[in-house]
Amino acid sequence: MLKSFRNAILLIFILLTSTTIASTEKSEQMVQEAWNAWQENDQMLVEQKFLAAIHQDPANIRAHVGLSFLYTLQQKDVDAWYAFRRILEDSTGNPYPYLFAEWITAKIQGNIHKPELGIDALYRDLSQKADRSGVLQAMANEMLGEHYQDKEKYEKSDAAFARLHTVDDWMVCGPFDNISASGFQNQFPPETEYKPEAEYEGKNGVPVNWFAVPALRRDRWVDFRRYFAFIESIFYANTFVYSPRKQEVQMRIGTSGSVKAFLNDYQVMAYFDENNNDLDTYIVETTLQKGWNRVLIKCGFSEITRCNFMLRFTDEFGRPVDGLKVTRDEKKYPRNKKVEAKLIENFAEVFFKNQIEKNPGHLENYLLLADCYLRNDKAVEAELVLKQGLQLAPENSMLLTAILEAYMRGEKYDEISTTIEKLSAIDDKLPNVLDYKINLAMDNEDWDKASELIDQLDFIQPSSELVLNHRIALYSKKGMINEMMATAVKALDKYPDNWTFTYFNAAISIQTTRKYDTAIQLVEKFMQRQNIEVAYRSLADFYLRSSQIEKWQETQSKLLHRATAAPGEHYNMASIYMSMQKYDEALQAIGEAIRLCPNSSQYFEQQADIYRIQEKKSEAKKSYKLALKYLPTNYEARDKLRELEGKKNIFLHFGERDIKDWIATAPEAEAYNGAAAVIILDDNRRVVYDKGASESSREVLVRVFTKSGIDDFKEYRIPTNHYSEKLIIENATVIKNDGSRIKADTEGNYVVFKSLEENDFIYLKWRVRNYYSGKLSNHFWDEFHFNTFHPIKHVRYSLLVPDTCTFQHR
Repeated sequence: MLKSFRNAILLIFILLTSTTIASTEKSEQMVQEAWNAWQENDQMLVEQKFLAAIHQDPANIRAHVGLSFLYTLQQKDVDAWYAFRRILEDSTGNPYPYLFAEWITAKIQGNIHKPELGIDALYRDLSQKADRSGVLQAMANEMLGEHYQDKEKYEKSDAAFARLHTVDDWMVCGPFDNISASGFQNQFPPETEYKPEAEYEGKNGVPVNWFAVPALRRDRWVDFRRYFAFIESIFYANTFVYSPRKQEVQMRIGTSGSVKAFLNDYQVMAYFDENNNDLDTYIVETTLQKGWNRVLIKCGFSEITRCNFMLRFTDEFGRPVDGLKVTRDEKKYPRNKKVEAKLIENFAEVFFKNQIEKNPGHLENYLLLADCYLRNDKAVEAELVLKQGLQLAPENSMLLTAILEAYMRGEKYDEISTTIEKLSAIDDKLPNVLDYKINLAMDNEDWDKASELIDQLDFIQPSSELVLNHRIALYSKKGMINEMMATAVKALDKYPDNWTFTYFNAAISIQTTRKYDTAIQLVEKFMQRQNIEVAYRSLADFYLRSSQIEKWQETQSKLLHRATAAPGEHYNMASIYMSMQKYDEALQAIGEAIRLCPNSSQYFEQQADIYRIQEKKSEAKKSYKLALKYLPTNYEARDKLRELEGKKNIFLHFGERDIKDWIATAPEAEAYNGAAAVIILDDNRRVVYDKGASESSREVLVRVFTKSGIDDFKEYRIPTNHYSEKLIIENATVIKNDGSRIKADTEGNYVVFKSLEENDFIYLKWRVRNYYSGKLSNHFWDEFHFNTFHPIKHVRYSLLVPDTCTFQHR
């Protein structure tokens, strides 16, 4: 009897196992049918097949991921999250690579402010325990820090950021030249020596010194743009790390910009491409020597707008290394100590590469690997893997949409246009295709077409944020004010967490009522949910414009508490205090900006302006000179300094003659034997300053005698290069024989002399200031022609140079 019972149990187990295997196989078959239907662009069938696969086998991760991608394509971000989060409930699987891949997508980050979806709870769970390498755990702490920051819970925010265990104590140095990314391979002095007291010649000839980072961003990223007022530059950061013993560690670096890392003067990693990526993007397994070790980070940017980095020392599991100490103070270290440096590939990238190798027909893995690459700005790598997927499914709209993102990151504009056209041919009702076409119609001012396309988008996404944004923009461009206002109110009522809608309604209220009460209430209501920086700035601005000074100061104080190490905020405050004639407060604010960014010509100029108003001449002179030290082409500061020193306009050194004298002695047509016109005066005066800055002043007086002369001079182009020079037209007039003057029309360097008749004069006076950059910034060059097609009565080229300047001429 017992044997019969055992046989029956075994039979039931076999039947259950067989049923489970059959369900799994059937579920997998339905997933494949879903992807086949996607190739035919039958989205309804795709959804049905994925749902059927999930019904057949709720643990089929492929089905959940595929369904999530479908909802992503349809821009149904909440549905996409619900489909995706099923992977977290699978205790037998490994959800971490999937989470890493989709970490910055709209279905996760776009929904964090919706507590009912539980994404903030997910961050809290992951911040305690996540992937084996600890990368995702660190990212969860970073996201928690930002989340709490937006809620004004700074204690929790700081605690989350502190759990990253970043290296925070740095000396920084720069800028060095990096035009067209040329500085990446150049070896600047900080790479060959560490002399904290040394001064070098940097970009555009400015003096370069080491200085201690005065404060960090709250999120612990070392942001060079906060400490240096220069673009297209190379910067260095230096610190010393003490290890109680020789040990293997991992150097983990995230960055915006190109990056090199040196350990004890030995290069352990380098990445040329300028990417905006996350923490732990580059993981180098290397060795710390016993005692002090020098760490040098080199960052550069020329094509992107940000330049920053974060460094963490961890073990292989992402945990902080015990016993390490960090100081910016100079220490003795083993120089040029060659060590093994092994670059560790990202765990999620490895996972999905393996998945593709094992199952090359599973298209979701190409999308997931591409998302891994794109989240760290690896546009080329994403493009290549998506092209592999498109070889299997060339008409798949999800793969095409993903490669469109890769092309955008890589700035491949021809490929973007071609892909949009292909997507449109496959399915002209896709939200991203309609969005593109709406923008195109708006740019072409084809309002009817834009309206038709918006209606189509509205049918697919009824009253979505995207639809309402487009409707507001269309009504605004068409001047349909009432419709625009009504749509803006509807948009804010439906989407109160949308800052754009909040600000738009606030602006409308100010415009229509000439008061700020409602605008302030709208922003304050928004900030009960999200305390983002742009909302702080707008609220402070509204308080200021409504003369609520105390409220403005209070809001600015909150903003500065949130936005640490932000010199621009202090500069703006100084400007406002100056307008209020509160000069002590203005000095304090600009002093803080200079403390954070001690090389900004603009900041020193403002400090000098305040001193000058306070009649503190010596302090003002000193600050103006510092402004010129860091930017020799700050001509406004140069003019103010000359005035403060009691010096006359520098061009008066060349001598001056009233234009009326030239006209009074002007020749008649007979004197030039039938010439169409005569150039009475062409006077070019150039001043060259130290460090290569230079400006010129030129006067031209012409008398036209014939219709041919009128044709020659009625339109005049002033020679100037708008990329590197600034043109200031001081005078452009037609002078009649009776002395009356008619002002010419000017646009840029193009001048049109109206009502020009025979025997009239044209008079032009302009200045050109150069703003050369790069290796040529310390040089000046010029070319001047003493003869033209018309006779010239008086022509002169003058040059004023400092004693230290040497030049060649011929």
